[in-house]
Formats: sequence, C-alpha cells, structure tokens
Amino acid sequence: MAEQQPRRRHNTNRRKRKSSAAQKSFAIFCIITLLIGVAVCIILFVVAYRNFVPPRVGGDTSPRATASPSPNDENDEDIYQDWEDLEHAFGMITAMNTFEPRTLDILLLEDGSTQRFSVIEASRVSNRQGTTIGFSELSVGQIVDLYFDVESRNLATVSISNNAWEQQQSGNFTINLENETITLGNQTYSYSNQTLVLNQGARIAIDQITTADALTLVGYQNKVWSIRLESNHGFIQFENIDFIIDGTISIGATVFMNLEDEEPIPLPEGMHRLVVEGQNIERLIRYVVIRQGETAVIDLSELELRHGTIQVITNVQSPAVFIDGSPVALDNTLLGLEFGTYTIRVEHPGYIAIEHSFVLDQTLLRLEFTLEADVPGRNIAIDTIPTNAQIFVDGVFIGNSPLVVRVEFGNRTIVARMEGYEDRPLHFIADENSPAQYFLPLEPVWQPPVHGTPDHDEWWYDND
Repeated sequence: MAEQQPRRRHNTNRRKRKSSAAQKSFAIFCIITLLIGVAVCIILFVVAYRNFVPPRVGGDTSPRATASPSPNDENDEDIYQDWEDLEHAFGMITAMNTFEPRTLDILLLEDGSTQRFSVIEASRVSNRQGTTIGFSELSVGQIVDLYFDVESRNLATVSISNNAWEQQQSGNFTINLENETITLGNQTYSYSNQTLVLNQGARIAIDQITTADALTLVGYQNKVWSIRLESNHGFIQFENIDFIIDGTISIGATVFMNLEDEEPIPLPEGMHRLVVEGQNIERLIRYVVIRQGETAVIDLSELELRHGTIQVITNVQSPAVFIDGSPVALDNTLLGLEFGTYTIRVEHPGYIAIEHSFVLDQTLLRLEFTLEADVPGRNIAIDTIPTNAQIFVDGVFIGNSPLVVRVEFGNRTIVARMEGYEDRPLHFIADENSPAQYFLPLEPVWQPPVHGTPDHDEWWYDND
C-alpha cells in the first residue's frame, strides 16, 4: 500500500501537462481562424468596392478617365502634346451617341453652327462641381464647356457649364408664341427656332406645351435654349353640361365656371379629384386618372337631379296651367318638378293669360298670379304738365303721370290731380277709334294778392 502512493502523484502530473498542451493548441486554432476571417473580410470588401463603385467615364463598362489636361500634366503627353493646342467651345448638346464611336453634336452658341466631337478613352466628363461623371449622365439640351483637339476633334474635357442657368417650373409660366418669349414668374426670356423642346427624349413643337406641364428650362443669359417636359399632360372634357344651373366644376384647387361642351381642359397626368356642383343636381365627387396625350370624357347627363315643388296661387278657380308649353295637373295647387328653369302659362276663360319664366332652385317655390278680366278696351297714354300728377280713372287711382292704362270701351272719366293745381278732368268715349294718348296741362290754384306786395309779384290766373 505504501509503494502505490507516489505512482498516483505521477499520473496526476501527466494529466496536467496534457491539459496545458490542449489549451495552447486551442488558442493557436482561434488565432489562425481570426486571421483567416480578417483576410476573407478584406477580400470581400475589395470585391464589393470594385463592383459597386462606378467607373468615372463612359458608363459602367468604360475604363476610368484620366484627369483633364492641364499645363502641368505629363501623363497625357501621348494624346495632347501641348495644352495650348486645345480649343475651347461653349454650346448645347443636340445629339449624342453612347455607343462606340461615342460622339457629341454641339450647337455652338457663339455662331449658331452645329459641330460633332468624338469622346475617347482619355476624355474627362464632369458636372458643375467638377466631379467626374459617366458619359451617359450627359443629356441632350444641356449647355456644356468643351476643350478639344482642333485637328482630330477629340474631346479632352466635357463639363456641364456653370455659365448656364437651369430652372424648374410647374404652371407658373407663360409662352408668347407671337413674340417668341417665355415668362417665368416676373422674368421674361426669349427663345428661337433653335430652342430644343423635348418630351421623353423626342422633339415636339413649343405650342404643344400647356400650363399643366412641369418643365425644366436651360438657358444662357436672357435666352432659353432647351425645354424638357418632366411631367406631361392629358385632357378632360365634359359633355351634357348645359342643363346644370349655376354649375361649378372643381379639379383639385382650381374652380371652373361657365364651361361648354367640347371644351377640353389640359391637366397634368395623374389622378385628380373632381367635384361637380349646381343648383339642380346632387353633388358629384369622382377621381379621374389623366394619361399623357389622352382625353378623359365625363358625361354629366346621368347626374342625379334635385327636385322641388311649385305652388300656383291665382285669383280664379281651377286655372289651366302649362309648363314649357305642356299642360300639367295641379295637386291642390302643388306640382313637383326637377330643379331647373321653366316657363309657366296660366289661363282661364274670360281672363287675360299670364306667362313668364321662373327658376326652381329650392324645395318649395310659391308663384302668385292675378288674372285680369278680358273685357273690350284699349291702352291709352296719359301725361301732364307738370308731371307726377295723380291719375284717377272713373274715380279709381291708377298711378302718377306719365303712365299707360288700359280702359274699357264706353264713357270714361280721367282726372289729373296735384296739390297747388286745379283738378283737370277729361271725359271721353273709349273705343277703337278714340285717341291713344292724352295730354293734360294743369293750372295753378288762383290765390288773392298779398297786401303791400308789388304788382308784379301778385298771383294771377288765366282762364284762357
């Protein structure tokens, strides 16, 4: 038993040495694994950088561009031997070929001529800030600065010019075709037949632009050289609109009144909120989609009409009533109608018919008619000196002179009366041959002279 104890201690030391070696191996394994992971990350980063960072010239597949030539550049001596051999040009891009051989057609603003230039591998393209961009990022209508080799017409640099201006306008512009001017807000610019007008890359006439379009305008000084439609327009047209009373049509925030059929309205393409209102229709709300170059036709004949009731009151029993020439039957003096404009005629035997127009624009409209007896007679005109005298016919006050009154045939008496004047009676027989006009001069009432006043101030009366 005593001899076995040292042997157990020897086995314990061996196990400790094996555990320490295993720990060292695990540590080395972790370090190697970490180094491999870092290397893989570096490789992935390099691959991603090369795939996602675009080349600077010529689109996605062209090689990286060199810097623009300058007097201190030595790398471009094989292409451009001397900076002074390059010539500057300033103009608008009118056409470009993005396939090999790549070219730019430039309208030179100085003399109005168009020249073609070649874009080669060493050509540098930049934006307004001087940052290198791809050749495909240029577009027709831009104004650019060029440096090129005179003999080969190869471009050294192409840059979007800082000397040109660019504005975006939506609705707040006016085009005067006669004067060839474009007003943007408070500023007016000129244009010419060389001004490019582009819609989705295709050239169009400037008179095809409406205020419903959104534009990008590029110009130099006080002239517009290119116009690009950013969003186009379509049209909306309303049919059968005439029957709406006091109608209004709201499209977005714009209200249209007094519209007529076959009058198309230009609108920007997209969805628009349409509201149609009128006294005789129920309110209509609809959303309309406007597509480029197309006309959306809205037929309003199917709108729901509003209804009201008229009440016809007359001084005779059971009159004959006509609406727009057609006889109608009253239900205890009431008649239901759609909102609208009508002509009513009321007749009764032995009375003079009455006819006039009315507008039904409320739930209940009361119409009163007083029919006059249809007796033989004629109209006569009565006037006096001075005017504004009270006129009585057969003792009944009619009105103040001058006036026209209808009198029955037979013996009639007219009296003209005014304060301060003698009454002026007129007896006559009214028939088809009697005068149609009577003139009645009035005489002042005679007053005795006032004691002590001069003779020429005395009142007098002339019986003649």
